[in-house]
Formats: sequence, C-alpha cells, structure tokens
Amino acid sequence: KCEYEEIKVNPLQDRRDAFTPEEWKTLYVFLRQWVKEIPDYRTVNSNMMPLMKKDFMRNFVLLGGNNLMRVGELRKLQWGMTKTFQKGNYWYTEYKLPADICKNRKDRHFISRGGEYLNRVKRFSNYTDKGDIVFCNNDDGKPISKTEFYRMWWDILKQVPIEGLEERKITPYSLRHTGITFRMYSGVSHYEVAK
Repeated sequence: KCEYEEIKVNPLQDRRDAFTPEEWKTLYVFLRQWVKEIPDYRTVNSNMMPLMKKDFMRNFVLLGGNNLMRVGELRKLQWGMTKTFQKGNYWYTEYKLPADICKNRKDRHFISRGGEYLNRVKRFSNYTDKGDIVFCNNDDGKPISKTEFYRMWWDILKQVPIEGLEERKITPYSLRHTGITFRMYSGVSHYEVAK
C-alpha cells in the first residue's frame, strides 16, 4: 500500500478571474470606440494615436482571448513564429513558439483561432519581417513598454461598461483564462485545451 502526502490548497489564495461571455462581448464592442479616443493621461500632441498603440493593444486583447497564450509569450511573439490561414469563413494561426519565450522552457507548436487579428495588425504595422515583434512601437519596432502596456490595460478596465470589475482580479492574464473557459463551454476536452 502506498501512502501519499495530502496536497493542500489554500482556498483564500488569489486567483485570476475571467470574463463571462456577456462581458467579453461588451469588451470587444467597447474596444472599437476606445481605439478612436485620446486617453485622458495623454496630451493632444501624443504619439499614441498616430503610432496606433491603442490599435496594437486592442488586437492584443482580442488575440489573447482567442489563442490562450500567456501574456509574456504574446508580448515576445515575432512574425516568424506565426502563419495565418483561412478555413471556411474563419482565420486561424499556426504558432511555433521557441522554448526561450515559453514559461516551461519547452517549444510549443499549436493552431488556434483569431488569425484575423494578426492579419489586421500586419496591415497597419511598420514592422512585419520574420524577426520583428508583432505588438511593437510603430516608430522603432521595439516591444511596447510594460508601463505603457499596463497603462492602456487599466485605461480599458476603467472605461469599459462592465459592472463590478473593480472588485475582481482582472489582469491581462485573465484573457488566457477567458479563452480557456470559453473552449470548455464549447465542449473542447480538457486534454485538447491543455495541448
């Protein structure tokens, strides 16, 4: 007979929340208008609008809720790691992520939905060569800084008309949790989602 030590789980441990299907719809509809407005924390002469930083952020959010990638992986994603293709009416992306951008330090190869968001970014980005970062500054090709990224994220959460967000732990990582939850709702097996 084998005896195993009990695994203890702290029920009070902080857990990231996810958006409900209704909240997700509210979010993506809201983002259509959000990209057109100069944020309060910027001056009229800001480079945010001409450089389309909010457009990059909008598509980051939409892609993050569809491809289940971690925030760090998305922020380091390069065009050469992606290949979009159409099947029927939908766009998909084949991802080949190298170990150095993955949390577990193992290469990942998968296909997911949301290819239309990468296609959209490719149309307005000034940096689309294989080695270029997908979500970058449009003037120099460098990744959008963490400060600017989180400033835009909190600007979205502050304005999106979803009740009670301030009481929940909604972070950019919630996009991954949202996508996972939606795949489960649609009947995809735990095994397939984990793969």
